[in-house]
Amino acid sequence: MSNPAIPQAWKEADTSARSLGMQPQLLDVRKPEDLGPAFDGAIKQRADGLVVGLDTLTQANQRLIVDLAAKHRLPAVYASMEFAGGWSSTE
Repeated sequence: MSNPAIPQAWKEADTSARSLGMQPQLLDVRKPEDLGPAFDGAIKQRADGLVVGLDTLTQANQRLIVDLAAKHRLPAVYASMEFAGGWSSTE
């Protein structure tokens, strides 16, 4: 994991999810090309939902992430409201 904030955030998410009887899975995405295979892997493992953290990669690829979640019918929680369609008018 290249983002130093991820290990602590993952630890907290993992603990919370397990306390609710869920089995979380970390999808380690380091470059845009990893996004498609990560979604495919989540679907193969029968993921019920997705939590998208906020870092440079996810911010730069918001539209792709939202499109992949929609394509795979995977409910998602995003770290920023920008993922909900608030893209700038320059895009």
